[in-house]
Amino acid sequence: MRKFINVLLCLSMVLLLFGCSTSQSEAPVQKEENKTAEGPASFYETLVSDYGYIDMYNNLSARKAYTKYREFASRYLQNAASVNENEIMSPLSLYYVLAILSNGASGNTRAQIENALGMCTEDLNAFLRDVNQIDLGGYEKMYSMSNTLWFNTAKGLSLKQDFVDTINEYYGSGAEEYDFGDASGLVQKANDWAKQNTDGSIDHILDDNDVDDSTMFLLLNALAAGSKWAYQFDSADTFYQEFNCYDRQVNVTEMMHQEFGGYWHLDNCEGFEKYLDCGLTFVAMLPNGNTDIYDFVSSLNGDTLKDFFESYTEWDNETNDDKGCSADYHITKLAFPKFKYEKEYELRTALSRMGLEDIFNYQTADFSAMAQGDESLISLLELKEVKQKCSIEVNEEKVEAAAVTAAIGGLGAGGCDVRDYIYHEITFDRPFVFFIVENGRDLTMPLFMGIVTKLGEPVEKAMLIENITGKINIRSMPSTKGEKLGSFAKGETYYCLEKQENEGYTWYRIGENRWVADKNGEWIKEIAH
Repeated sequence: MRKFINVLLCLSMVLLLFGCSTSQSEAPVQKEENKTAEGPASFYETLVSDYGYIDMYNNLSARKAYTKYREFASRYLQNAASVNENEIMSPLSLYYVLAILSNGASGNTRAQIENALGMCTEDLNAFLRDVNQIDLGGYEKMYSMSNTLWFNTAKGLSLKQDFVDTINEYYGSGAEEYDFGDASGLVQKANDWAKQNTDGSIDHILDDNDVDDSTMFLLLNALAAGSKWAYQFDSADTFYQEFNCYDRQVNVTEMMHQEFGGYWHLDNCEGFEKYLDCGLTFVAMLPNGNTDIYDFVSSLNGDTLKDFFESYTEWDNETNDDKGCSADYHITKLAFPKFKYEKEYELRTALSRMGLEDIFNYQTADFSAMAQGDESLISLLELKEVKQKCSIEVNEEKVEAAAVTAAIGGLGAGGCDVRDYIYHEITFDRPFVFFIVENGRDLTMPLFMGIVTKLGEPVEKAMLIENITGKINIRSMPSTKGEKLGSFAKGETYYCLEKQENEGYTWYRIGENRWVADKNGEWIKEIAH
């Protein structure tokens, strides 16, 4: 069964038109003279099987394509991230937009896009069409994707039929041509489309000043992904812990806890992968304590995720003289923070660093494969800005992410006895990197990725408390009527961000809806920092 993904990528591309007063009798604008660029040659000699689709598992060229995509994702993260900010971005959203745009580009402009994406346009089309149709295990959906194309006919231009046919065939994008007028309703239409195609996760991507009456083109792609964890965290095991932010501020934030078999690590990091019900995988990498998070990000490349998946250890085996077997079993004791945030990017600078400078200058941009009509107007097509807005929520129950991208312009052994259990405590209490991926080892594809550099409230706002008596119940609210969620053992310490008096007890909040009680200072001791 072919597999369609459940991630929402909303991508909006606009090409702004300069020199709108140019008459049809004037000569076309002369492009700057550049040395002719060449895009990558096709590496798909046997890309498509006799059945009309790519054999992703057995075709080595398909595996190479996934590596090219991961290289693009790594470079995107490296070039778009800002120091000391939480990041969430979708390389897949941007990749689809640029691939569709490549079909409307010619000459050096197409070559630049192809070089940035790592494949020629024909290979991109075949690869991205079939990547959404792989059966990786019988799941109904892994992520959702929608595309639409709006083109402004007000200046007398129209879309070339070959371009429309190609994006319909490979990207499922319906082309709509109409007169934008003064474009006053275009922003609301785009934002409504984004909201509808992301289930409300992204309800705003364009501002009124992003478009005007010279806007000629909008390409929208919506992507959303996420579901419940296959093995959920227990909220009773969530409590406040310290998080060491990149700026050296020490904060306290809610930290989830879980134990599971196996241990993921490389020489410069450790971490975990956890499956979601939808079939996607959440991956988090924690650089070694002496490694700067941005140095770690700079080390990422097309094989990093594949290497990380292959670094999984569950059993260490030893063969004895009697040919018997004993083994160490590895267990990860994970502490991982809850978080929820969104981030918006303006990507003109980042894309220029990635070799896509031509598309932002009408003197070098060439979108003649997209439009037809007055050549003097077509020669003015350029992109002004590319924006992406993404959201992420990670809690005990689920992971959900969504993205909207807008380009705006002037136009897992068995068989062994356990010898010993080896525990690895991994506490994500400092900056880390995370990915939401479609996991196929060599076919691993990151849909979303991010960096977390700061979470929680300053530790100065928190109070550290210690249990100085026997077991104390942890309840869901500051009352003896609250549900029992667990227990607070003697000698344990927790951070508290709120204190209340109720029913003759002093109640301390040690997590979201998690409270412990003290009686006249006999059970709990407040510890000064």
